[in-house]
Amino acid sequence: MKLAIIITSYNRHDNLIAFTKLIKQSLLSHAKYSQCIHLFIINNGEPIPLKSSASVSIITNQNFGGSGGFARGLYEASKDPSFTHCLFMDDDAGCDVDTIEQTFLTLKHSQTPNLSIAGCMINEDEPDIIYESGAQVRYFGLKCLPNKAVQPSREVIDYGGWWFYAFPISYTDHYPFPFFVRYDDILFGVMNRRHLKQSFEDICCIQPAFNTKFCPFLHYLVSRNKFIIGAYTAPIRASIFLRLFFLHQVIYFTFCYRYESARAVIEGFKDGLKGSQFWVDNIECIEPRERIAKLTINEEYQYSIEDLTNYSIDSIKAVKDGPFKKAVRALTFNSHLLPSAFFKKSTRMTSGRFKYPTRHAFLQKQIIYASPNNDKLMLLKHSKKDCFKILGSACWLLFKTSFSLHEVLQQYRKDIPYLTSESFWERQFSKSEGFEKKTSADKPYNKRK
Repeated sequence: MKLAIIITSYNRHDNLIAFTKLIKQSLLSHAKYSQCIHLFIINNGEPIPLKSSASVSIITNQNFGGSGGFARGLYEASKDPSFTHCLFMDDDAGCDVDTIEQTFLTLKHSQTPNLSIAGCMINEDEPDIIYESGAQVRYFGLKCLPNKAVQPSREVIDYGGWWFYAFPISYTDHYPFPFFVRYDDILFGVMNRRHLKQSFEDICCIQPAFNTKFCPFLHYLVSRNKFIIGAYTAPIRASIFLRLFFLHQVIYFTFCYRYESARAVIEGFKDGLKGSQFWVDNIECIEPRERIAKLTINEEYQYSIEDLTNYSIDSIKAVKDGPFKKAVRALTFNSHLLPSAFFKKSTRMTSGRFKYPTRHAFLQKQIIYASPNNDKLMLLKHSKKDCFKILGSACWLLFKTSFSLHEVLQQYRKDIPYLTSESFWERQFSKSEGFEKKTSADKPYNKRK
């Protein structure tokens, strides 16, 4: 057995250098593992002050996001027939070298050749709690499976997060879809059905909590990428669930004054409707990133507490929400139908960890979000004009796509196998520095109208 550890990195040099030094000293320099484990660092960003060696390969890649980085690592490992397994790891996920060693030994001595290990995830804020140990895909939601036993989970695992996912190359039928980031690990796990996915309590890593990363661009990606997940996992019900999810996102973001996030969701839905060629043309996600950046003006943590000293701030602990108040909030569009005379003079502060703090925004002229990552604050203001303009745009978009959405999803389902193939990615990697072609590419992608 030979394991290829693949880390995709984008300008996190300090973490990467420290981890590379640690794994070389603690694992790769040992005679027991020097010929059996190799580290591939796929660099999507600026040059890394590291050099390739006998045990470490630094590969410069075009910035195709996490999807393209891990696809490149899988491609490079597949060029050498001595590699039998891959381990995908994020550059911001922390784990002990012992965890990698345990993974290697578990795979090596397993009697199940298609065993794949989904590493447990621990939030760095709550290091004593296992947040996820594998997950199941439920249409447009996920069921995380906390693992309470040392033995493998008996529940079926649909995918393993790419913070730590080890799998056999010979049982891998599909490469990642070009999502750029977000949901790439879900589709990869669902499509590679021959991976027997299991998780173990003693194989885990620490990851920054997902609710510390909320921003309009992230919500854009979720809205757009749901098209692919729905087309593949729920082809019959996808058009219904996609509309419901889209409307839910827009309404809830609007109700908590995240108007720019709501607009980003609409942009994501529009891009998802453009079909498969959109993903080919925007594999580096340059134009979408620039477009969302232009509409992101207020939803940034740009204030200090000194900047907002003129505001009288309420504590969120005082917020209560019973059945009657919930009904009032729903009937009034979370106070967007009420005159300003009903609004409170004080300003409420809430945590940026809350995705939809609608009850905190109720009857507030403005709401302050506190960043979960630093001391910065974000000030968002109530706007009836923005609310109804956004909701009107969302409803009109759903009406216009009443009949075309199903056709788009059908096209996606036909095109996904090619967009997750080695030949597709080989064409993309040809743009990268020092790329060596492995096989002859497949037929060109045929654009469908």
